[in-house]
Amino acid sequence: MSRKILLIAAAALFLPFLNQPATAEISQKLYCEIMALGRSDGKIVDYYGVKCLAVRLQRGEALYHILRRLPSVNQDYYAQRKKISLINRLSLFYASGWEAADGTKRSQVLIPLEPDKEPQVFPGFDHSLASHRKYLLIDCRKGYAALYEQGKLKGYYAVSSGMRRTPSRAFRISGKEKDHYSSLYDNAWMPWSCHLFGNYFLHGGVLPGYDDSRGCIRVFNFNGDDVDDSKIIFNWVEIGTPGRIQ
Repeated sequence: MSRKILLIAAAALFLPFLNQPATAEISQKLYCEIMALGRSDGKIVDYYGVKCLAVRLQRGEALYHILRRLPSVNQDYYAQRKKISLINRLSLFYASGWEAADGTKRSQVLIPLEPDKEPQVFPGFDHSLASHRKYLLIDCRKGYAALYEQGKLKGYYAVSSGMRRTPSRAFRISGKEKDHYSSLYDNAWMPWSCHLFGNYFLHGGVLPGYDDSRGCIRVFNFNGDDVDDSKIIFNWVEIGTPGRIQ
């Protein structure tokens, strides 16, 4: 099927949404560009308040391969790809098709149709954390870590936790090390490492879009940015900063 025919079909699929109330700035142009790839069923899904389309990945294809084929994304590529990596908890250059220990395979990604809207993963203010100057909240079910200052959300970051289970418990940051090496797993490099408890750390690494670590909490290390999430969190936390894994 030619690209022109695909664009016409995509426009036809989008028509029902034009008659709906303008509750959000959905990009019709981006919708049509995604549909022209021939890898989406056209159904709009909600991801923490952001309307998205799911796009199928081919084996060996990375997220950036898809993004570079979408002109609307490329108009503001660096900002948009950072948001899309965050939504998918997927490193920009990580090739799809690999299988996790639990049989999980990454076969699709979500592309947000509302470029200026941020996912509401955590509340902007948490009264239960208002007494803490700083608090690190790690939610393994959601797949994100949040930084709170006196109850106010400072920022949140994608994580990959244990493929079997990372313990749910409270902690205090007991150590920080820019270049830490694992004493358990073949001297593996754990950059911008923050010690949580026992043999569990938060550190930089690759995020494949699902829980994949041996138990530690991984955040983006290098993902095409000059400033990486693991370094931001490392610089933000202090020795003694409280938090919890849930």
